[in-house]
Amino acid sequence: MVDLVADIGGTNVRFAHSEADGLSAPISCLCADFPSLEAAIAEYITQHSLPSPHRMGLAVAGPVSEDRVDLSNNDWSFSKQQIKTQFSLSQLTVINDFTAQALSVPDAPKDRLICLRAGRPVEKSPIAVLGPGTGLGFSALIDTGTDMLPLETEGGQIGLSAQTKQEEALIAHIRDSLSSDSHSRLVAEDVLSGRGLETLYQHFASPPSLINAAEIVRLAGQSDPHATDAIIQFLNFLGSYIANAILMLGARHSVYICGGITPHLVSFIDKSQFIERISQHDKFSDFISDVPVYLLDDPHSGVRGAAAALDNGTLGHRHI
Repeated sequence: MVDLVADIGGTNVRFAHSEADGLSAPISCLCADFPSLEAAIAEYITQHSLPSPHRMGLAVAGPVSEDRVDLSNNDWSFSKQQIKTQFSLSQLTVINDFTAQALSVPDAPKDRLICLRAGRPVEKSPIAVLGPGTGLGFSALIDTGTDMLPLETEGGQIGLSAQTKQEEALIAHIRDSLSSDSHSRLVAEDVLSGRGLETLYQHFASPPSLINAAEIVRLAGQSDPHATDAIIQFLNFLGSYIANAILMLGARHSVYICGGITPHLVSFIDKSQFIERISQHDKFSDFISDVPVYLLDDPHSGVRGAAAALDNGTLGHRHI
């Protein structure tokens, strides 16, 4: 029997199918190339001459509690029950994309891990999992003794904090530039995401310029000062966010930053305060400074997590 799994983001959808010997035929497609998720699933099944899937696991960038799922940074939406009926599934499991990222961490390929800070993990304590990409995903893993319990959160929507007067002024400027009737408060995702890096660049560039995140990274690689300043500030905010995550979760086992933008910024970490901000926190410095921090650069982590969710006992409320 074949299980089909997918990781559905704001820009890309990744598919694979799972058989007795593990995941097979992982591919990545642009969401924009298909009118709907159902069409993309049907095309994958046809391309790989698969039988009707027995089970399906979907990792989705957005809330997943209701039958109707609307993606946060994507025009697609779907009904869980309709998907289950259309593809004659015995089980459909729909989870948040960063729940999937978290579930992928225990079996992460060692050759896809970069250690950003070594440390001493506190066994049985939580693992924080986060990542800036099209949006900002956030989850954590709790060892229950029988399963790994992934926390289902919208941690990218918490408020963004400043550590210096300059950052207070920057946050106020960004808040004013983004404020609208539907967006009245500045959240972490407004800065720690692809569009957030673009917003930071507009602040530092003179005159302000609208360019995409990939171009900002390219310019910084050519020593453009405005692009470099934007990336350094991005990493400073990311360090503060990680420190807050460790403190809030008690995540003293480890922190994993998953994919997205961060792999392209690693060469700038030494120029930023990233390490300092996840090491220095007044009287709580000892609490955060020994937590190992890794970058997981694995394009298939989402589908691996979606596959792990199918048999995870803590996610019974996500199985239909």
